[in-house]
Amino acid sequence: MRRHLRLLSGAAYRELVNRQPEFENTELLQGVIFEKMTKSPEHNYYAHRLHQLLKDLAPPDTEVLKEHSLSLGSSEPEPDLSVVPGTIEDYFHQNPERALLVVEVARASLQMDRSKMVIYAAAGIPEYWILNVNQSELEVYTDPLNGSYRNTRTFSREDSVTVFGQSLSLRALFR
Repeated sequence: MRRHLRLLSGAAYRELVNRQPEFENTELLQGVIFEKMTKSPEHNYYAHRLHQLLKDLAPPDTEVLKEHSLSLGSSEPEPDLSVVPGTIEDYFHQNPERALLVVEVARASLQMDRSKMVIYAAAGIPEYWILNVNQSELEVYTDPLNGSYRNTRTFSREDSVTVFGQSLSLRALFR
């Protein structure tokens, strides 16, 4: 039996979430509502640790947000981390519509996080990271064009990655 799914706009989804608390633990991806996964202590550790490191490296006049929705057309993803222009006060009444960097921490969600790549690339997010906890690797996607990233690099725990013109040692991150 086939069911007809109605795709939602970002505005309709935000209204739904504001009116019905049971949708709080969801995100909108390309017009479809998905329930968010429960996060493990290991996932929380890596998200928190990377948040601390990025706060020290982020440019002035930006904010490093943790689990804060982004408004990207027909998607309202809630990445583990995002670096957005402005201050948190700029987002009191609305979600950011752009970001300089988006990060997903993947332990059990690697496939889903890789599928979000098209959303971030289509929105013109210049850099997308997937922290692959199981492999102790950082996947870095840059140079978005037409819904995909043209450059992909994978870094191991022994490497350093350049972010906002500064070096980040992955040894400082991985245990």
